[in-house]
Amino acid sequence: MLHEVHVEEDRDAWLPIPGSRFFVSDPVGDDGAGREILEILVALNKGLSAEQVVDLLFDTLGPLIPVDRIGIAMLEPGDQLVSRYVRSRGQILWGVGDEGSVADSSLEPIVRRRMLRIIEDLELYHAARPSERCEFLVREGMRSNLSVPLLISDRVTGVVFFSSFRAHAYTEEHLPLAQTLAMSLAVAIERGELLDGLRKANEELSTLDELKTNFLATVSHELRTPLHKVINYAFALQDGLAGPISGEQRVFLQEMMSAAERMSRIVNDLLDFTALGAGNVRLKPVLSDLNEAARQWARDWREQFKARGLTFELKVTKEPVLGLVDLPRISRMMGFLLENAQTFTPAPGRVTLKVGSTADRALLSVMDSGIGIDPEVQYKIFDKFFQADQGSTRRFGGMGLGLAFAKAIAEAHAGEIRVASTPGKGATFTVSLPRAVR
Repeated sequence: MLHEVHVEEDRDAWLPIPGSRFFVSDPVGDDGAGREILEILVALNKGLSAEQVVDLLFDTLGPLIPVDRIGIAMLEPGDQLVSRYVRSRGQILWGVGDEGSVADSSLEPIVRRRMLRIIEDLELYHAARPSERCEFLVREGMRSNLSVPLLISDRVTGVVFFSSFRAHAYTEEHLPLAQTLAMSLAVAIERGELLDGLRKANEELSTLDELKTNFLATVSHELRTPLHKVINYAFALQDGLAGPISGEQRVFLQEMMSAAERMSRIVNDLLDFTALGAGNVRLKPVLSDLNEAARQWARDWREQFKARGLTFELKVTKEPVLGLVDLPRISRMMGFLLENAQTFTPAPGRVTLKVGSTADRALLSVMDSGIGIDPEVQYKIFDKFFQADQGSTRRFGGMGLGLAFAKAIAEAHAGEIRVASTPGKGATFTVSLPRAVR
């Protein structure tokens, strides 16, 4: 319920001025919203951006409250009201970014005491109490004004100003609706500004991520040519094309070639990974039996696991499990998962490669008995460059791209990859791919 009050404080700014009236509200009284405003209130809670909230209000409020201009100023540190949003059917002279101090101003009762104010005739008001803000409103053609505090709980976050080309456009009948609207508007704007901030932050992160990816692609491309020369000359030396070499020199050459080839694989992976991320890779799917593919992966990896003191087990199904896949890339994906299991499983441990299926999905799993993954970082492990073992005391190598690459390959096949892990009890990575029929 709203009550008109006469503000008679000592401060000149609060003395009654011809053509202006202040009102206070009972916070537990009837808000008077009625059915006619329900549609607007529902729309304000749809997760719109702050700009969309103001547009919606300006476009739909006319039948309920006279409005030829809406201005929303937010309260900022230092008791400054800063104009943040303005919509008008006429010219705008007092616009976005303009600001003024609350202290010792006619707005102080609105902000300090949560009052509503009606100015019935802006020209008379300005003549009695000249101010820059009021002068601009009059020059814009506005003749009356309704000011309402924006409240969230008991906190004033700003003020919404409704203005009309007509004098005496606002009456006490408009106040309950305006007050109800202002409460929802305050929440909608704060939420909208938070969403705007998140969107901006995501855009900036996306830009940084793109720059990093482009940098990787450029560096990898520039590394590939000189690296191939190193490998080719090493082969030439090993073949004696530059003269005979000793046994010790041959060992050194072999180590150099092994390191260069490993670097070449890393460079090729980086190029492939950036191409996948940019959508520039065209898959070459072939109908494949994933049981047969798994047998080949087992042959490729069994000796490596044995050399690390790990037991390796393969589990396949009796019936073929078919998938329409780019087999070289799927093999690379499984290589990342098997390498991950080998890295994080101390001897004497166990690694299991398993093929399974459901009615419409082919399932490829790598299970290990290793150190496991902390639940707090499990959602991050497929992010580019993330490593659970970080810092200067890292025990494990790698760039943090293997699992991200595996995820990208799975998703390129309309699949997904999941992890289940308990620290100290190992981890299970499962790739789900569309199952094919012959």
